[in-house]
Amino acid sequence: MSASYLFNTAHISQVIQGCNKVLDLGCGPATQLAQIAQVNPQTEFIGIDLSDRMLENARNYCKELGVNNVTFKKDDISVLKTISDGSMDAVISTLALHHLPKDELLRSCFEQIKRVLKKMELYIWWIYPD
Repeated sequence: MSASYLFNTAHISQVIQGCNKVLDLGCGPATQLAQIAQVNPQTEFIGIDLSDRMLENARNYCKELGVNNVTFKKDDISVLKTISDGSMDAVISTLALHHLPKDELLRSCFEQIKRVLKKMELYIWWIYPD
């Protein structure tokens, strides 16, 4: 499984390049998140999970590795009540969304992702010939 984790870490690291604050939905024991955080020490990560046991394992794992750019919060990924609107530069999730048992919860999760991501303004310049 380590090759898979390395592949995901490399791919995610490219996607989050330049991000200051990244949310990981359903972080579990933080096996993947800790590796991503190690490779991206300038980025602040927040791991979300609903399981107290997983959060305890995640905290212990990061502590063992000396990873200090990750914090953890207990929350439901389809509600995200602990995360403010527009406070995240990126949202990641690996091997978690399939745990949502209903389509409505998956839709709600994506609505929450949209809510917590920073709004990006897009400027389009039209150039007209003289």
